[in-house]
Amino acid sequence: MKKTLLSALVIGLLVPTLTSNASSDKTPLLLKNIDGENVQVERIGKTRVFSELELANIVDYASREIKEEKDQDVTSKKTADETYNFVSGGDDYIYVYEEAPNADPVLLIADYSPVTVSTENDEDELPISPLAVGTNFLADGIGGKQNITLKNANYMSTLLKLPSSADAGSWNYGGFDYTTSTAHYSGEMGLQYYSNLGSLGTAKGWKPFLVFVKTAGGVRTAYNSSLDGNYNEVQYKNGYIQGGTVNYYTYYNYNGYVRMKLTGTALCADLNCNTQNQTSLTTIMQTNQTVSLPAIDTYKLITSIITNQTTGNNKGVFSSIKVGESSVSSSYFATPMLDHATITRDSSNTVTIEID
Repeated sequence: MKKTLLSALVIGLLVPTLTSNASSDKTPLLLKNIDGENVQVERIGKTRVFSELELANIVDYASREIKEEKDQDVTSKKTADETYNFVSGGDDYIYVYEEAPNADPVLLIADYSPVTVSTENDEDELPISPLAVGTNFLADGIGGKQNITLKNANYMSTLLKLPSSADAGSWNYGGFDYTTSTAHYSGEMGLQYYSNLGSLGTAKGWKPFLVFVKTAGGVRTAYNSSLDGNYNEVQYKNGYIQGGTVNYYTYYNYNGYVRMKLTGTALCADLNCNTQNQTSLTTIMQTNQTVSLPAIDTYKLITSIITNQTTGNNKGVFSSIKVGESSVSSSYFATPMLDHATITRDSSNTVTIEID
């Protein structure tokens, strides 16, 4: 017997035939659901670019929904020999997550409203989200990047004003870069936009992420990260509110760890949104192992959208920017990097990055 759960987001949508293998491609990503089971990932179409973090969040969300349904079925003494499907998606993609008896879980994800793009130099592997690297810093998106050359402390802080609305695939974040004679280290951490939050899966908000990558000898090594168990309620169904202000800290070396701390108003008081009342919550996230970077080259602030278009809707306003306890003065702001975005800085050195 097969049991299908539809999120409110896709009720009424025409679901494409996701079981066809003719145009699908499997990714080499290793994802696990909340029970620690390996999840097989298949793609149909590659217009929509997904980061590893996005796919992990999809699996986490879908497997939690199915677990809740399974728990209810156990309580009502229904048979355990059922296949469970959870169907959901976004503005430009749709997915089916399936858990079947005696089989690995499967995530099948497809473009929903494909746009025409060039297939020149198309590759078989799943593209990774365009986090900032080098001068052509957005390989699959648009946005703006402000480097900060003041680096006399192990952390940077700012007040981040989030937009009142944003496109799917929007990000507002900060981080740092560090290059040695043998390797490049890149830290990106901040907030990603979601439109499927809240108790009903229809609320919009921003969820935290942290990515730290070492590139050496052509090998890219991503370090695992996790939320502090005492400050982990802004995840799953919960997120920071649209239009809110988040107090943001990024550390390149916090007792050896790469670390982020956020404090702001969230949609709910807990990650399950059992009580959907706006609540001030702190998030702490860091690498699972020590990195112990001795220094960095620059801090950075970025607003971006993963998209194949040249226009979009996202904005980040970064005020009260400090490195350690020192306010960042004008001389420490490098020339902005722009990709279909604008960056302005006022007399108080508030940086506004806007995509429109």
